[in-house]
Amino acid sequence: MLELIKKKQEKDMNSTELHQDVMKKPKPEFEGDVNPKTGEVNGPKTEPVKHNDWSYGGRVTDF
Repeated sequence: MLELIKKKQEKDMNSTELHQDVMKKPKPEFEGDVNPKTGEVNGPKTEPVKHNDWSYGGRVTDF
C-alpha cells in the first residue's frame, strides 16, 4: 500500500500539469510594452480594476 502512495507522490512531483481546479491567470489584453488605450509604458497587461474590485492575476483582493 505504501509503495502505491510513494509512486503516486513521485508521479505528482514530476508532473508539470496543473490541477483542473487551479485558476489560470487571464490572458493579456495587449501585446508589447505600451498599452494602446492609455499609452502607459510597462504597465499591467490587464486592467487591475474590473467590476469595481481590485484584482491581481484574475483574483479579487481586499486592501
